[in-house]
Amino acid sequence: MKLIPMKVLLVHRGEPFSFPRMGASSLAPPFIFVQADWRGPEGGLRTLPKGYSAYVLPCPLYHDLGKTDRPALCLVYGEPDDALACMESGAVDFLREGWNLHELGARLYRLWRPEFEVSGALVSMRGESLYLIKSSDRQDPEASVDLTPGGAAFLRTLLAYRNSPVPARVLEEASGRADGNFRSLPMQISRLRSRLSTLEPSLGRRIRSCGGGTYCLYTDEGSDAVTWAGTIA
Repeated sequence: MKLIPMKVLLVHRGEPFSFPRMGASSLAPPFIFVQADWRGPEGGLRTLPKGYSAYVLPCPLYHDLGKTDRPALCLVYGEPDDALACMESGAVDFLREGWNLHELGARLYRLWRPEFEVSGALVSMRGESLYLIKSSDRQDPEASVDLTPGGAAFLRTLLAYRNSPVPARVLEEASGRADGNFRSLPMQISRLRSRLSTLEPSLGRRIRSCGGGTYCLYTDEGSDAVTWAGTIA
């Protein structure tokens, strides 16, 4: 099982971002960050390269793009006075000047749409549904399964903490419950396993109890969560 990285284009304004490593990166989705240069309308980046899961753009560049050229999943950064106009124009989030990679990682986690390869097929999560795509062009799903809201929250959390034990408290908080009553969790996990197995038989078996009320989703890959890529002009 291989988790597909979330590839993010960071567009700077002439000076590359100087970010430290994310810290507790094993608890985050896998990211690939690529930087691109934009120096204003007269020079630098004129069109956005395709093939990225999300884009982080300075406010002036976002407004310079035509409506049809703006990415569907775009975070914009700038001064607070620009926030409303950007959100009204379709940005999914706004970063106030001075943001850092930790804040960006948290914003991206909220937007993360997990995708992973298993048994030669792609599994894509959209909201509370999972789609199994086996065709070579990876366009049309061949099967799908709907999860409960709690089950979808559990799966996202287990994927984020992949290969590490996740306490019941963390799973319950992810699903919106924090009452300290974890007795129903084993039954909910059992239902999640069952639904995953209807999509692909090996998926349900990957979620295992680690004892002490903890659960883990095991993959065949390592648990490094952040990959740095180079800068493109």
